[in-house]
Amino acid sequence: MRKKFVSGMAAFSLFGIASIPTSISHADSLRPNPIAEPSQVVGKYNEQYQFNMEKFSIQKLTGEKDDPYFYDFRNGKSVEELLKSTAVKYDQDGMPMVKIGDTFYYHPVRTAQEALYYINSYKQLGKPEHLEKAKKLAAHLVKLSLSPNSSLYFAYSFEYKVLGRLEEKLNPPWYSGMSQGQALSVFTRLYEVTKEDKYLQWADKTFQSFLKINKSISAEKPWVTATDTKSYVWFEEYPTESNTQHVHVLNGFIFAIYGIYDYYLSTDSLQAENFLYGSLSTMLAYGDRFRLPGQQSYYALKYNNTAGNYHNIHIRQLRQLNKMTTDSRFSDMADRFYLDTAVTKSKNLKFVPYIPRKIASYFNEKEIQILMNEK
Repeated sequence: MRKKFVSGMAAFSLFGIASIPTSISHADSLRPNPIAEPSQVVGKYNEQYQFNMEKFSIQKLTGEKDDPYFYDFRNGKSVEELLKSTAVKYDQDGMPMVKIGDTFYYHPVRTAQEALYYINSYKQLGKPEHLEKAKKLAAHLVKLSLSPNSSLYFAYSFEYKVLGRLEEKLNPPWYSGMSQGQALSVFTRLYEVTKEDKYLQWADKTFQSFLKINKSISAEKPWVTATDTKSYVWFEEYPTESNTQHVHVLNGFIFAIYGIYDYYLSTDSLQAENFLYGSLSTMLAYGDRFRLPGQQSYYALKYNNTAGNYHNIHIRQLRQLNKMTTDSRFSDMADRFYLDTAVTKSKNLKFVPYIPRKIASYFNEKEIQILMNEK
């Protein structure tokens, strides 16, 4: 067992942080609000792109299990079984609709993730019907989209209160950086598999949606990209219309990064490369602000809501960023997230094995179900 983990910022004991009061270490109701300021300066301001960025060594990952959307269809469930959910029904064309309240709605994240898993099932099993289903799902995403200024934005048609808060209400149609990123992954991957030009064209238009940068708290819709007061760039899962800071949801931000990464590898786009540099720099600058040492991470940077099941998703995502860049700062950050829950799960300070780097960067079945229906 490694008894101490040392980062560039602080030394962390396996059993907690002395500077954090014990009264809040295990009490969600007493969680402090997260600090929405960078914990460290990363990168320099780029005049052309107007956000901070540091360059990274972007890796082209080719291993099956290096894909964040990997699932073992050879030895696990079929793709149809994996996607089965009581919260979902399918229309006459087989397109998914997610139950929100008492009504079923088309849902860009659900549609995109189904397509991603059908593509992976096709790659593993070679069933042409799975590729055809992915194509139909991709075409359905385009049907759900608006196309201002040569961009594709994938619309949600229901009202949604972020974290149940009236002040963070999203009125339809609204758009999400997470669904934009996952749709970008769908189109890029279908182009790589089929070489059909329409998928590259759809990918180009989806990437264009990230280039409109909101520099104020509230801007004319649609938008999914914003810069903060410190000139870091964010892809907002929930581009809310409140008059205070943006929400900064962690998992949705990283899923958007995955889409930019896929598009960059396929196109070698200089713009995509720099937006990737900028967003990865943001992640390093703010990542530790999503932590509450000794507890589960924060879901977002605006409120003190616990990440719940998303805590392990955060760890897997940080592992994936390390794979994409070979930058040990991401794996070190993942270790810190892991050790926070190793603390809470230890009983009476019993031995806790040090195993965080064995955690895969792809998701298990339970996590896939959680992510499939994310708003």
